[in-house]
Amino acid sequence: MLEILKEKDFNSIFWRVFGVNQKVYEPLDVFKAKKDKRADLKKNNRFINYSDVLSNKAYFENLFLEVKNFDILFLDYLLGNTEQNRFYIDQLQNITLNYKMFTSNNMQVIKLLNLFSFQIALVIENMAFQKIDTKLFDQALQTNSIKAFLDKCKEIEKIKSFKDMAVKFSHTHASFQEKTPDNITIEEIHPDTFQKELSLWNKGKTLPSLIKMVVIANSAIENKTKEQKAGIFLQLLIVRGLLHIQKEFNLDSDTITEFTEQLEEFRTQIKECYLKNQEDEIFKLQAMHLIDFSTIFEFDDPEKSYQVLKPKIDEFAKHNDEKIAIGKLMPDRELLINEFNQCESKDDYMQLLEKISSALNNKPSHNYTNNAYSFIKFIISIKIEDKKLFKEQLKFLDRSFGGVLSLYKIEHDLAKYITFLENRSDLVECIECIGNYFKNCQQ
Repeated sequence: MLEILKEKDFNSIFWRVFGVNQKVYEPLDVFKAKKDKRADLKKNNRFINYSDVLSNKAYFENLFLEVKNFDILFLDYLLGNTEQNRFYIDQLQNITLNYKMFTSNNMQVIKLLNLFSFQIALVIENMAFQKIDTKLFDQALQTNSIKAFLDKCKEIEKIKSFKDMAVKFSHTHASFQEKTPDNITIEEIHPDTFQKELSLWNKGKTLPSLIKMVVIANSAIENKTKEQKAGIFLQLLIVRGLLHIQKEFNLDSDTITEFTEQLEEFRTQIKECYLKNQEDEIFKLQAMHLIDFSTIFEFDDPEKSYQVLKPKIDEFAKHNDEKIAIGKLMPDRELLINEFNQCESKDDYMQLLEKISSALNNKPSHNYTNNAYSFIKFIISIKIEDKKLFKEQLKFLDRSFGGVLSLYKIEHDLAKYITFLENRSDLVECIECIGNYFKNCQQ
């Protein structure tokens, strides 16, 4: 399962979960299938296949592309940028950001299940606390389908046949089109199309697209307040996402059962916290299972964002330190230390660097080991005293640590680092020396 989820083209994977069957480079791309622009394809291809040649600025822009577009789409166009909607979108974004971190670090499947189940439980129980009805969500989970939402539409409209419901949906869709800003083009949907799809959705054979979920959500509630509309739409979105993942990745019954049981357990815990007015306890629970990145884009000053984020990272690491088993993840650590300590010339260091690079091509990707190897390669580049090589290794080291080095504007002058490591030939001492310098830059 984990290997399937780590498919390189995350853009396609991500948006298919929510019923968008094309790549999304800009938020409004979701509304109409269109041929990809050559420039977008080229940029996406470079990120997927040749990310090494990208600047770190371009790399991180591509890395967070889905998060940025999802944020703008839902808050600026679909839901409205209210404090409540901001909370829900932040928590769904937490799934995406932590999912990327978990898969890149080869974390256990149970960690992924806890990530998804806790965040969904948090969103649903917050809705219940805000008096947004969650019965449809509960029924959808029980039947493993969106049938409950469709039945609710028929009940509200006092309609029995899908033929009549298709006409109603077509009118709702047309009304949505009319209210849409001029810069958004939404294709017309004929009642016949809705009729065919309603039957397939009801039987669980297909799932509605994002735009058609907007139509369903607007038809599935009687009290059409903005909060209720947003709540029902997000519940449907979550159900659709879960059903898609279940089918797309062929999840076995044990995994589905484990997820469902964990979801119920988290919902019970979170509900109890809300009833006791202990919201802080909810976020203590959250810190055990994921990192809350909701403030990562909140500050204009990246340093402030990092200072808020750092305690959350530390807290998560405290509960998940079993993943940092360097002895197992990096079995050649002692061998590398010995080989480094025996180097006597720049040629020796260059040979060691090439050996490490070659070996990494045959190792499974894992961020903890990648970070360690990046640090060692950076140290070796200082010893080789080649400016181009040094610059390249510094870029990859910064990337492996999420851009933190750029954030603190650490020194880019090779001569300074050469001075740091002067008369040092032991790898552990070199790492401690440079590591202490980086830490001092963060004070």
